[in-house]
Amino acid sequence: MRFTRSVPATVGALLLTGCAGGGPAEPIPTPTHLNAAAIDVADSDRNGIEYLSGADALRVSVRAVQQTTGVAMQTTFTQLVDPETAAAGGDLAATYAGVPDDFTSHITSGSMVVDIVVLDGQAFLQADAATSAALGLTTGGYTCRAPNDPVFDEWRTLLDPALLLESLAGGADLSSGPVAPGEPASVDVVIDSGEGSAGSLVIAADGHPLPSRLTVGDALSVADVRFSAWGTAVEVSTPTPIAQAC
Repeated sequence: MRFTRSVPATVGALLLTGCAGGGPAEPIPTPTHLNAAAIDVADSDRNGIEYLSGADALRVSVRAVQQTTGVAMQTTFTQLVDPETAAAGGDLAATYAGVPDDFTSHITSGSMVVDIVVLDGQAFLQADAATSAALGLTTGGYTCRAPNDPVFDEWRTLLDPALLLESLAGGADLSSGPVAPGEPASVDVVIDSGEGSAGSLVIAADGHPLPSRLTVGDALSVADVRFSAWGTAVEVSTPTPIAQAC
């Protein structure tokens, strides 16, 4: 994924570490190394995520994300001060609500502001003057483009929760921890890319194995993704004003 001109390249590099491919095609993983008699099945709400390896836990969670009817996601990428050059850091923040083919998103980075709305096979975006000029957008409102238009490539990963999970955690060395108490109970999957970046993915151990937070970073940058309102349908409508129709 390529980020905007105002976000340093090292933030994008963190996202690309261990980047995985498309959604999982293999059957749902099941643990084969456990004694079934030793598994506590008293709690019928428990989904068993704690019995899977870290990689399998991620795949199961990604699949649950792909099947959801809605989610709110807040993503922040922060570049830290470079210890060698003392260069100042930069931030990118993005909100997302809906599902990949029906959502709204608001992205900011420095002076850049971008709003994206996707529904019914159409995508609309508006941006600040400088970004609009760079991308060839019509100013004064939203420009309509096909969802697969290259103009969205800058932010493609931020516009798909499952893809973002795979991009930040896929391909790394993952290990699952025990169930942590709380409401809901959760499992912390530790992320270690082996290339200086590390983090964790918190997955619900009760109900559907959906993530609540993903954090990964290295010496130069940190990504923090928070998920909420799983299963909540988002009503998306055509934005106004429209500066360039479809």
